[in-house]
Amino acid sequence: MLVISTTAIIGFIFVSYFAFNKPTTTYFPDQAKVRGEVTSDKEKVVAQDHKKGSGKNILIEYSDLQCPACKMFHEFIETEKKNDKEFAAFMDKEYTFIYRHFPLTQLHKNAEAAAYAAEASAMQGKFYEFLDRAFATQSEWAEVEKPADFFIKIARDLGLDEKKFVTDSGSDAVKKKVQADTELALKGEVNATPTFFANGVKLGGYGSFDDFKKMLQDASKKD
Repeated sequence: MLVISTTAIIGFIFVSYFAFNKPTTTYFPDQAKVRGEVTSDKEKVVAQDHKKGSGKNILIEYSDLQCPACKMFHEFIETEKKNDKEFAAFMDKEYTFIYRHFPLTQLHKNAEAAAYAAEASAMQGKFYEFLDRAFATQSEWAEVEKPADFFIKIARDLGLDEKKFVTDSGSDAVKKKVQADTELALKGEVNATPTFFANGVKLGGYGSFDDFKKMLQDASKKD
């Protein structure tokens, strides 16, 4: 019986999804290196961005919660950080990570609802916790007719106020946040998920996780 390792699967996904994405420099009006005070409109992170870490460099991911490649990448990088202490320390010291939504609604019918639920969770301080749960359970909600019911279960597990979560999930503020992220993705010519930008440079052309890590290391050395 053929046994395919998780690493082999991830390697295949890297080749399939990213090998043809050439690195290009793209600056967003509301994106920046996190280097102290904002010096121009080009060099700032929008107030509503969800920041993780406090490094001087900035890594932005455009992602779709229903995207299988996004799920595998998310889980692989989190596992890598747990197993590789040197890499974990590097990321914590050097990078501020920002997740932005780019739901591919033409492919994933529940991606937008998942993004709304993530933003509703953020209003109660549990954005990244929701992402972890949503990716972990992706196969359970991806094709259901009423994904909101499943997201309420996640909200309960996270100890969120259920009534507020439901109200916020359908609010204009949440919808505008997801739309704002999507508009930034389109300005950056993002056409696939996940797509990463390190200090404004689109990362692409990597065929393995080691290649990706080296790109992050190289980007952190540049002004």
